[in-house]
Amino acid sequence: MIVHLNGLSTRGFSCDAYPLGVHWEGYVFDRSSTHYIGMIREHSGIIPDRALRLSSGEVDGVAPSASSPALRAGWFTNVMPQTLITDVVQYHLDVVVFAGEEKALLLDNLRRTLVPDLRKEIVFVKRVSLRSADDVQAAEAYSGVADYLLFESLDDAGVSCWSSMDPSWLSAYTGTLPYLIGGSIQDADALLQAQGRLSGCVGVTLHL
Repeated sequence: MIVHLNGLSTRGFSCDAYPLGVHWEGYVFDRSSTHYIGMIREHSGIIPDRALRLSSGEVDGVAPSASSPALRAGWFTNVMPQTLITDVVQYHLDVVVFAGEEKALLLDNLRRTLVPDLRKEIVFVKRVSLRSADDVQAAEAYSGVADYLLFESLDDAGVSCWSSMDPSWLSAYTGTLPYLIGGSIQDADALLQAQGRLSGCVGVTLHL
């Protein structure tokens, strides 16, 4: 089972403190989020901006230690392709979560750009926001371009909330891609129980 802990920062939650272990350390690259990572601005037309140090280790052009088993995951929402490519390279990301309205063609083009020239390999996850069982069918478009799906339901404030999800909606999914289910870290117990009952569900995303 994959445990994806999303919303880490240079000052925040330590993965070592999470009892289940963390397989994907999640960092948010959405500027509208309070968990946004960003870069150190050099305010120079010559010197490029530098990546901040992440809680999983040094960045600043240095790859993470091979002794750390967790993969680095970046959370992106409708960003420009060149911005995403820059962040993937500078932060040495292993996993990219597409949380916006990105089309399958974009994912396909980005993978061709990144692999193998910029990254040896990369894992793509497409989030699908569910309001009803009908929304599950939208996931079919990402077969062959994503490695995993992430099914979440959002509350009125646009925050992932497992209590807003009807698990029976997921029975409408007939695709072949493995998927995760998501919610806040306060939903962890309910998510883990649901994960064990859902065929095709291989993990959970927990938002800090």
